[in-house]
Amino acid sequence: MKSSSRFFPVEIIRAEVRDTYFEDTYSVKPNNSSDKTVEISLIHLQPKINAKSNQVLLIHDVFQTHWQFDEPPYSSLANQLLEAGFSVWLMDWRAHGASKKNKDDSQNYLLNMAQYDLPAVVQFINEKRNAPIQMISIGYGAQMALHSINYTLPIAHYYCVNAKPVKSKKRYWIPGIKLLKRLKLVGKSWIKGAGTEFEHQSFFRHELKRHGLLSSFTFKEGKEALQAMKGVANTIVWVATNKKGVALAKRHLKQQARVQRILEKDVTPTLLELVIKQS
Repeated sequence: MKSSSRFFPVEIIRAEVRDTYFEDTYSVKPNNSSDKTVEISLIHLQPKINAKSNQVLLIHDVFQTHWQFDEPPYSSLANQLLEAGFSVWLMDWRAHGASKKNKDDSQNYLLNMAQYDLPAVVQFINEKRNAPIQMISIGYGAQMALHSINYTLPIAHYYCVNAKPVKSKKRYWIPGIKLLKRLKLVGKSWIKGAGTEFEHQSFFRHELKRHGLLSSFTFKEGKEALQAMKGVANTIVWVATNKKGVALAKRHLKQQARVQRILEKDVTPTLLELVIKQS
């Protein structure tokens, strides 16, 4: 494995020259968690001309891969960022898309990715070019980004589209709700969702742990993430396409929450405007 990082092994999988940009694909092997076989695919798109120093990292949602950014309402986002001169990075979650399958599927849950995978990816990007990084994330990818704030990443701004909650959902306080959810996972190793990828049942089992009447006392990762979020609240923009997303932002950061309520069709132009404005 050819290394292009001084921190951990990184293999250059592919280097392509397109009409208006360069495209490099890396396989990042962090070696920082209990499963040493984890490798993260990371695609770098770099404009040929008029390139800015600023960088944008795109994080997909559950059941998805980086190809989510080729589908509505994000289908032109990467290209428009490139045309605006930004360096664009697309990450595949562990065992998703072009990321190699790791040995222990039971370790593929969101908190592990927030603690180990995403910080390693950001560290590598920062090593390749020490320039401001803006992060765009969707759904559970946004939840991952919010949890990663606790690990002091060099991120200039976070744009969280329809983020999933870090705080526990109050509806799980109702007796029997969590039990019903757990029963639906019995006998299933892999779960099929709306996207192209299957998720291991451990992902959802660990998600259920964050919810419940006593989770505010027992879920220390959630408390730590909330505290970290409050410290950088001015760098977090909650992009919501529904009332639920607005309420979630207010529930997490109250008056500190910076919320953009938009129509789904306006997601790409809104994100592009935000990134350009903060560059």
